Parts: sequence; structure tokens; C-alpha cells
Amino acid sequence: MAISLFLGAVPGAHGQDRPERLSIARFRDSLSVVSDPVRLNGLARQIVAVATAQDDALFALRHGFTCLRLAAIGQARRSRDAESSFDRARHLEPEWPLAWYGHGLAKLAIARWQLDTPKNLGFRVGVGAMEDAFHSFAKAAELDPTFEPTLPELARAAFRLRNPKFVVQAREAFRRARLSGLGTEADAFLWWGRLERRGGNPDSSVAAFQVYLAHGGTPGLGLLEIARTQLAHGLEGGARSYLAGAVFDEGLGVREYRADLELIAESTELAAFDRVRGPDRVAMLREFWTRRDHMELRAEGERLQEHYVRLHVARTSFYLENTRRHYWHAEPYRSGSDEFDDRAIIHIRHGRPSQRVTPFVYALTGNESWRYARPDGDLVFHFTVQEDLRDYRLASSIFDLKSTGGTPQDQLIMSRQAISPLYSKLGTWGRFGRAKLAAREREIGETSIVLGTTTDSHELRFDAPLGIQAQLLAVGQSGGEALVHIAFALEGAHSSGESADGAGYPVRVRFAAFADDGRRVASLDSSYLVKRTARDGNRVLGRVAVPVPRGTWRVRLALQNGDDRGTLLPWDSLTVGRFDGAELQVSDLMLGALAVPLSWNPTPRDTAYIAPVGEFPRDSRVELYYEVYGVEPGQIYQTALEFTQVRPVLRFEFEERARSRVTRVRRTLDLHGLEPGEYRLELEVGDGRGRRHRTSAPLRIIER
Repeated sequence: MAISLFLGAVPGAHGQDRPERLSIARFRDSLSVVSDPVRLNGLARQIVAVATAQDDALFALRHGFTCLRLAAIGQARRSRDAESSFDRARHLEPEWPLAWYGHGLAKLAIARWQLDTPKNLGFRVGVGAMEDAFHSFAKAAELDPTFEPTLPELARAAFRLRNPKFVVQAREAFRRARLSGLGTEADAFLWWGRLERRGGNPDSSVAAFQVYLAHGGTPGLGLLEIARTQLAHGLEGGARSYLAGAVFDEGLGVREYRADLELIAESTELAAFDRVRGPDRVAMLREFWTRRDHMELRAEGERLQEHYVRLHVARTSFYLENTRRHYWHAEPYRSGSDEFDDRAIIHIRHGRPSQRVTPFVYALTGNESWRYARPDGDLVFHFTVQEDLRDYRLASSIFDLKSTGGTPQDQLIMSRQAISPLYSKLGTWGRFGRAKLAAREREIGETSIVLGTTTDSHELRFDAPLGIQAQLLAVGQSGGEALVHIAFALEGAHSSGESADGAGYPVRVRFAAFADDGRRVASLDSSYLVKRTARDGNRVLGRVAVPVPRGTWRVRLALQNGDDRGTLLPWDSLTVGRFDGAELQVSDLMLGALAVPLSWNPTPRDTAYIAPVGEFPRDSRVELYYEVYGVEPGQIYQTALEFTQVRPVLRFEFEERARSRVTRVRRTLDLHGLEPGEYRLELEVGDGRGRRHRTSAPLRIIER
């Protein structure tokens, strides 16, 4: 239908009756297919000519929407003309919601124009126009809560502004609309659900998204929104909803899934996401999150839920209200985000910090320092504000924090003493020592920024640490794979944790081995009852074994006693040999003592003793156990055994005859004559075919 057909005279007394609204809606639909500015400008002139003769609010509305269309196709300045027309419509008919709705659209167009103009300087360009748009949409919703086109625009404006007060106002408008008989437009329920989630009302949020789906909303997007709410607020079914929505290939839903991944995923992972479709996307996402659970020794599903908890915190606590971010050449990191400050970037990737310091220091602008306690080395982040007081940026050092001038350096250093002992030393050491410490402090900050902004984590944390000494020893076989023994000694196991029948103390052991590509090859997560040693009532000794395939793996181990006491050990490497007898191999060396009540029975007739601490008193005896594989039964093989420090201290050589393809060897070593200190026990085995294999184990000799 030609646009000119809509220029005829229309009733003016009831411009907000349904026929007139439909007339304006059809007029807007006809505009949406026109991209010729000459034709649109001609139409605008016709409307002005008619409106001059007939002062009617409907003509002002039509002129306003025509100017909006011109702004949309490149004539951005016409958004001002649209604003003037809708202003006139509001003046003529202040009770018409459509006039206020159009005014809000014009203000949004003006905000976009301002943002697209580089000469408009500042951090909050367009914010004033967006706030005006929000208030106009809110007025339209107040005049007619059932006028559905207003509600999604009101919600969009609230989320663009990000300030919680706008979210609350928009949510209340949706609730009033629901009481007044909100219609069946799916888009309105989508935005209502988002507002309820942001406001902390998960049940109402899920209900709104379910109505969105029932009214024909996009299935993948609707299920993702339900999952976002369920996961962020700990409701059941979050992972199920998340994966159910991922099977759909609709563009909008897929883009939202990808946007959530982009915050932590590597470029290769995003490329993999872009390649898959339907069920393959579900499998890719399941593997993406499950691999992270495995790496952190967590139950499957924990990392996915944690991601959406972090996103909710970031959007409610670390949001940006500005529309532009200017970076200075010396800044160590540039996220490019227009939604989050740098605190959010770190929080989304690594979660709540172990320690957060927000001190007041004279003449220093807003600043914070976060520490993440990690067994492989702490991460420390410093944040400072520049011109915009809500935009916290990463800084490499506390000496880079923004100051208005005259900040006492001793106060600055003292404000971070709780973060690290390094800052206490900075305040007391001499000139040259302080220079070295300052360089080290900056190096820690720079390294933390690199790791913090390129990796993500969800490491196990415990309220109280346990003193742990542990050994991983590959000795023996089970089901065709080598057995890795986890021998441990715990200091400070909680006395209240003893089982009611006195059988022992519950110790949960979590272990996993990984290939270089992150694939998990072996794992264990079980609880055991272990007893304290009679010799040391505060020490708990234990041993568990897990089959691990041959190869060199990255391994991780965590032990805990009760819900709040435990320790995650640093990453380590473990080499597991080939124990099937196809080649000459020697197992790891098990060192123990009869006085240490921890042993393993490889057969009913053999006993191997294990000392997890690896310390032996001077002049005592050590029980050594190992296994030799691959020597033919009856064949003689040679063994060399020596204690070494910088060089060999004591050496033994002897020959033995293999009794089977697995030769189990137990020997008692007398430490008499060896001085206290750190040693390595080296063992080498060779056979008549010229094959040789070598292994070793550390031990410490102490005074009695």
C-alpha cells in the first residue's frame, strides 16, 4: 500500500482508540520498506503542509515517525525533527501513550547520533538522551499499561542505562501491565523475565520466560534465559535447560550462547563453537564446561553454574554507566568492554577474591586490591579509577594508582600490608632493597594481569588449611594399568571429625591426571576413614590407589577433613612406566619404616611400607620396595643402588634372578653412618641384553 494513502483526514478526538493505533502501526510498517530519502523527505513535507492546515496530534506523530525513518537510513540529524514532532504531539494530547512512546524512540535515535559523532567528547555521551527516552517510555506505560510496544523499549532503555533504579522502575511497570491485562506479545515477557532476574526474583523470572515460550518465543533463547536464571540463583534444572536450548540453530539464541562464552573462552574454543550445529553444539558445550570441572577437581556442572553466578554479580556490582571509555597509552590492559569495568573481567574469570582491600588513602582516587590465594602462586590485582569514578581499571603496581597529588608513600604501602608480606618489607627495607622489592611487586602485578585476563579458574577453597605431605608412586598393576599410590600425612585433622564408632577420621581424596590437551585420563574422588598414628596423635596417615595409564601426565591432588578444612596441592607431573612386561622397567621406589604404620600388600605374602613424609631418623632402617618388569623368568639382572647428594655417597651393586615377569623386591637399608641431610636414592637395573632402566626417590635423614 502506498504511503500517501495514509495522509487522508483521520479522527482527532480519539487518537488513541484502537483504529487510530492500527492506522499509525500500518503507517510505520509502510515506512519500514522505504529506503529512498528523497521520497521520505517529500512525504515529510506533505505531512507538514497538511498539519499546518489541520493542527492534529496524529499528523505530528506521522511526521515524527517519518523523520525517525530518515534518521535510521543515514540522516541522523532528522532525529531532532522527530523529537520536535513528538513534543508537539505530547503538547496537543498529553494523555496519548503513543506520543510519549514516539518521543522515547526519538530520544534513543538522538543518543545514537551523539555516540556516533566523534566530536562529542566525554564519558557519558548520549546518557542524558537515553534517560529522557526511559522516562518517556515509562510515562507511556503509566498512561496505558497494556500498550505493549512500550514495555520492551522501556526494558531495553533500563538495561542500557544499567543503573539499578531504572531496572526497578521498569520492572514495576511490567507488573502493573500484568495486572491490567498484559497481552500475548512474546517479546514483552522476554524482557519482563530479564528484569525480574536482575532484580533478584528468580521464580518470577522463570515464570515470565515460560510464558514467553508459550506465546511463540524463540525456543533456544527462551531456554537459555531460563537457564541463566536457574544457574545464577541456584534453582534446579539449570544445566538441563542450558543444554536443551543449545540444540536450536536460531541466530538470536546462538548469538546469546556465544556471548556468554566469549567472556572466558579461548579463540580456538570459540572457533569450535562456530563450526558446530544442533546436537554437536550441545556436545561441544557439555565438553567445554565438563573439562573445566575436571581440571578443578569439581563435580560436573559446578563450573557452568559458577559462571552464571559470576555474571549476575558482575552485572549488579561492577557495571559501567558511561558510554565511552578512553584508554591512556600506559594502561596495561584494555578490555574494550562497554558493559563491565576491569573488576568484572577478573571476577567473571576467577570469581570472588580470597582477599579484597578497599582502603582510603589521602589524595588517592577510588582504588582496590584483590588477592587470589593459589597453591601455584598468588594472583594480585590492583584497580584504580581515572576520570570516571565508576570505571575501575587494572594497574600493574600500587605505585600506578591514580592520585590527585601528595599521597604519602608510606600510607600507600601500609594500605596493602594485609595483601602480602612484601608490602611490609617495602616500608622497612633500605634504598636498594626497596628498589628490588618494588620491581618484584610490579612484576607480580604484570604477571597477574596476563594470567588473570587470559585464563579462567574455579579452584577449590577451604576455610582452614590442612598441613599436607603427599607422595604419588607408580607401583604395581590393576586391570592392565599401573597403580598410582597416593600416600599422605595430614597435620591438624579436626578432632571433632572422628567417626562416631571411633573407626577413624573421614578424609576426602580428590585426584586427577591430565594429558597436555586437558583430557582427563584418570581420576578419583572418594572418602576414606583413616586413623591417627600412635606415635604422633596429631598426624593422620593414609594411602589410596588409582589405576593410571602409562605416560607422562599433569596431576592435581586435594585432601580435606570435614567440610571446611582442606588443602589443594600445586600442579605436578607424574610419569607412569610400562608395566606389562614388554620392556625393561622399574617401578617407583616405595620407602617406609616398620615404625610408620602405613603399608600395602601387593600379594598376600608381600608387604610394602610407605612413609609419606619421607623423613627417617639417623642410624635407623628404611624398608625399600620396588618392582622390576620385563626380565624373563630365570634370567639374571644387575642392580646398582646408591645414596647421592652432590655426588655419590654410598653405593651397592648386586645380581638377582628374576622369578617371574614381575619381580617384587623388598630390601632393608641401614642408614648407619649417613649424616643428616637431603639425599636421593638412585636405583639402576640392567639385564644381559644390554637394556637398562633408572629411577630414584628423595629422602631426608634427620636427627633423632
